[in-house]
Amino acid sequence: MTDKGMSLKVNSLLRLCVQQGGSDLHLVPNGQPLLRIDGNLRRLGEPDLSAADVGDMLLELMNEQQKKLYQKRLDVDFAHSSKGIGRFRVNAFHQYHGQAAALRFIPDQVPELSSLTANPVFERLTHCSNGIILITGPSGSGKSTTAAAMLERVNKSQSKHIITIEDPIEFIYKPKKCLFSQRGVGHEVADFQGALRSALREDPDIILVGEIRDSKTARLAMTAAETGHLVVASLHTASAAKAVDRMLDLFAEADKSTVRGLLSQSLRAVLAQKLVPKQGGGRIAVHEILISTVAVQNLVRQGRTDQLASVIETSTDLGMQTFEQHLRQLKDCQIITPEVYQRVVEETGSTARF
Repeated sequence: MTDKGMSLKVNSLLRLCVQQGGSDLHLVPNGQPLLRIDGNLRRLGEPDLSAADVGDMLLELMNEQQKKLYQKRLDVDFAHSSKGIGRFRVNAFHQYHGQAAALRFIPDQVPELSSLTANPVFERLTHCSNGIILITGPSGSGKSTTAAAMLERVNKSQSKHIITIEDPIEFIYKPKKCLFSQRGVGHEVADFQGALRSALREDPDIILVGEIRDSKTARLAMTAAETGHLVVASLHTASAAKAVDRMLDLFAEADKSTVRGLLSQSLRAVLAQKLVPKQGGGRIAVHEILISTVAVQNLVRQGRTDQLASVIETSTDLGMQTFEQHLRQLKDCQIITPEVYQRVVEETGSTARF
């Protein structure tokens, strides 16, 4: 197939992804393209792609810098915009049968907090002047969407300088009341650590860290939070309590006592989430919320993080909630079915029953 024909083929598949409400498009060698719709993979019914087809498609999506990085590392993350279709976060990689890719659709419009049926605590947290807010959950659970919705609320209501550091840049913000400086790792900046260090000299009010992956990034994020900035960052953990453990586990044992003290002072909240099926189609985020209180600070400082789950369960009056409590609300409002409620409660390890 010619380069032009391959470009048309890629755009055709991307357009199908958007039209059919897909969150992800998978290109695989020697197989049909697949879409993830409402959490489930579905074949498109298109002809199988050869390994060469997939390789040619990926080359059509990459610029020269990305091609060189892909050739060197055998995988690469980047963002791709297709005119009239939308923006996609792309991970291109090699597997046993050849080259492959996962492309996640990123809407042009930054979502509203109200559209996410988020707890009022989310709105309250956008008024924090400093500290760190951790948004956590498995891959594909909507962490980026939640963070974007919170920043968009700030954009509409406050005059702030917001710096985003992402790999790659996902949502593109249109300044309203805020000034945005968006930096993509590997494009506008070399790495998260360098971007965070320079961000502290760029007069920010809020810093978005796309993902905390190592101790250097974690320490810089907590330092920024301690020095008068609000940091919004994501982690990959299954619950709010485990997010605290994950932050601590990034550090050597000899450093953990100091880090516990730093985290106890800088942490403002942990928002854990996962997506569950809605009645009538689509998915909705269910949240576990940990708010930093004196009791939470003491538990983090003392390393007694195993008790955080109990604090969440008994502090609903402060805006905290467990996954099970939120699931029950969604079931009672008939947003999710009793069957989905039961299944997800069992998956999260709760002993509660309806």
